[in-house]
Amino acid sequence: METNLVLEGTKFMFLGMGAVFLFLLVMILVIKAVTKGSNRFVPELKSLSLEETYTETRIEHMSEQHKRRIIAAITAAIMYHRSKQDNKKVIAAVTAAIMHHSEG
Repeated sequence: METNLVLEGTKFMFLGMGAVFLFLLVMILVIKAVTKGSNRFVPELKSLSLEETYTETRIEHMSEQHKRRIIAAITAAIMYHRSKQDNKKVIAAVTAAIMHHSEG
C-alpha cells in the first residue's frame, strides 16, 4: 500500500512540474512573439550615452528659475524630514520655502 502512495505522489509531482514547465514555456514564447510584433510597429528609441546625459543635465545650462525651484524642493524636503509635525504645518513650510526661493 505504501508503494502505491509514493508512486501516486511521484506521478502527481511530475505532472505538476510538467504543467508549470509548459506554462512557463508558452509564456516565454508569447512574450517573444509580442516583442517581435511590437518592434515592427514601434520605432526604436535613441538611447543616450552617459556623457550625453551628463551634459544635458548640467547645472550650468539651467535657467535661474529652474535652479531656484530645485533649491526650493531640496529645502522643502529637508524641512519635512526635520519636522515630524502634522500635515498643515508641513504644507505651510513647503509653500513658504517655494515662495521664498522663487521670488529671489
